[in-house]
Amino acid sequence: MVKQRRESIGLFLQGNRPELAAKEEGEIAVLERYLPKALGAAEIEAAVREAIAETGAGLPSDMGRVMKALMPKVAGRPTARRSAKRFGASSRNSGPGDRGARMQAES
Repeated sequence: MVKQRRESIGLFLQGNRPELAAKEEGEIAVLERYLPKALGAAEIEAAVREAIAETGAGLPSDMGRVMKALMPKVAGRPTARRSAKRFGASSRNSGPGDRGARMQAES
């Protein structure tokens, strides 16, 4: 709903209709009061690192276990895709047990 209204604002401004853009901005303000607050990148990163530590994950193949531990903690706030992207970045930098880290150390 909000995404659609943001797109409409851009179109209204391009079409020189600032009064309609202002109306959409007002509607966004009302909608945002009722939507759950999204987690920031730092909060997602912390939750992912905690889930990785809890599950002992270190490889991308462990993503299922991590997501199972992570999603109840952040239910309804970030999308699974955002969390999965964070896991991918964290697991690649997870430490000496990671293949990428071993490859870097060997070169």
